[in-house]
Amino acid sequence: MAQGLERDIKDLQAFSEHTTDSVAQLWEHLAMIIHSSQRNSSSLGEELAFAAGSIRTQDAILKTMVVNVDALQERLEEMGWTVQTLNHSLSGDVSLHQVKICELQEKIGNVSHDATSMRITQLHLEEQLRNEIEVLNVITADLRLKEWEHSMALKNLTVLQGPPGPKGLPGEKGIQGPRGLAGRSGQDGHNGEKGDIGPEGPKGVKGERGQKGEKGERGDKGGKTVEETLVRLVNGSGPHEGRVEVFHELRWGTVCDDVWDIKDGDVVCRMLGFRGAKEIHKTGRFGQANN
Repeated sequence: MAQGLERDIKDLQAFSEHTTDSVAQLWEHLAMIIHSSQRNSSSLGEELAFAAGSIRTQDAILKTMVVNVDALQERLEEMGWTVQTLNHSLSGDVSLHQVKICELQEKIGNVSHDATSMRITQLHLEEQLRNEIEVLNVITADLRLKEWEHSMALKNLTVLQGPPGPKGLPGEKGIQGPRGLAGRSGQDGHNGEKGDIGPEGPKGVKGERGQKGEKGERGDKGGKTVEETLVRLVNGSGPHEGRVEVFHELRWGTVCDDVWDIKDGDVVCRMLGFRGAKEIHKTGRFGQANN
């Protein structure tokens, strides 16, 4: 039993020594941990201090940036107001220029239409004048022939006048008349749907041209023209009818009616201020000429 106790004691001593060594190792390990923790804590404190400094620096930078952003926003708002004012002014100017351009285009269109109408009227007048000149040439030729016949009759009183010659062939077809006036413009399209109410706009566009007024009363008949003094009607019941005479070589002479037709009557009537001839006569209804 004493031996067992001695063995137990030895075991306890051995375990105590082993425990003491383990405790010593634990203390050494704990000391190393504490030392490492101290170093880590000091390093962490330095890092925390550096981070705090960096945070303060970043905070100051952020505050400066906020101030700069506020100032920039104010400047942007000012620029926005300036741009809006400029856009409103430019839109007003553009609208005004558009109105002026529309008015100018309308004036140009009216001028071109008037020029076209004047050109067509000029062509009509030229054609009418050409026809009247041709008729006057025919009348002049007839007068010359008549004068020659009279002179021959005076020289040869014993020579009897022969029968009238056969009727001549009809003349060639006249040239094509000028082109007519342009047709009226089509009707305006239907109005679109009403839009949202917008801001106050610029001055409106000029209204459409008004309708053409009614035709005025006919004026008084003017004095005789040069053409009227070359042609006259005699021996009629009034100034609207009679025998046609032409003033040629300082005397009045009767027109030969062999080739006289309604067209010649229209020309003479228009020269005298009338609209045209209603009818013509070739049988000496208004008497014979003295010549």
